[in-house]
Amino acid sequence: GFFYELTGHVYIGMIVCGVSMLVALAVACTSYVDHPPPYQWMFAFLGFVMSITWIYILANEVVNVLEACGIILQITGAVLGLIVLAGGNSVCDLVANFVVAKEGKPMMGFAASYGSPLLNMLIGVGIGSLAAVAASGGSYPVELSQQLIVAIAVLLFSLSAAVVMVMLRQFTAHRLLGVTLIASYAVFFVVLLAVEFS
Repeated sequence: GFFYELTGHVYIGMIVCGVSMLVALAVACTSYVDHPPPYQWMFAFLGFVMSITWIYILANEVVNVLEACGIILQITGAVLGLIVLAGGNSVCDLVANFVVAKEGKPMMGFAASYGSPLLNMLIGVGIGSLAAVAASGGSYPVELSQQLIVAIAVLLFSLSAAVVMVMLRQFTAHRLLGVTLIASYAVFFVVLLAVEFS
């Protein structure tokens, strides 16, 4: 972390602060009020890199807090990931898709509802798997717990039900589709908790 000791009494925080002060001094000496400096384009790149860095740091802290809560409450990491972490990841998509649908663009919200999790699953699992393989130097075992099996079964059922119901209604979404998908998640939630605490 920030106070990780490299050698002796030299910490990463000292190096970061020293480099940051030198860069800030250089920017202050080469910037003018009436026109931007020639290296202004670098600020956008640095802002993007810093955003990714902060997201990475905060994501690690959230996972650590969830693991601590799981140990304290004696709840497995699979359940915490499937309920708490997945819920936190999906709230933004839920709000955005709902607003888009209410603005008169239901197909955009409908497509985003499937496209966003698909991107997370394929790219997220793909990059995570590559990183795990690179770190271990070979293949790594995937443990399929009962909770994950329940999640996969409900996912397959809900996707199949959505496809069949939309096809039967001549590719139009209707109230029954929404009720079925919400009921599927409610059943998944109850079954997951039953499996966890059984």
